[in-house]
Amino acid sequence: MLVSKRDKGQQVEILAENLYYCISKKFMTDLTAKLTRIASRAVRKAQEENRKNGIPNMYVINGKQVWQMPDGSFSDKNPF
Repeated sequence: MLVSKRDKGQQVEILAENLYYCISKKFMTDLTAKLTRIASRAVRKAQEENRKNGIPNMYVINGKQVWQMPDGSFSDKNPF
């Protein structure tokens, strides 16, 4: 990656940019994973609360709306 035609300053700058990119990419990957875990827990908690309160959960499966009733059965008819 380092070309001999570049001076030392340019080489250091390129290395610094690459290092920053690698660190930033890892940071964003880790952050994305943490946010996904938090969001997944929140969704599962909301789904469980809906079941306890007798509220159907709505999903989209193959582009179609499907409701899971509190008893666990599924319906393609809007229960509301």
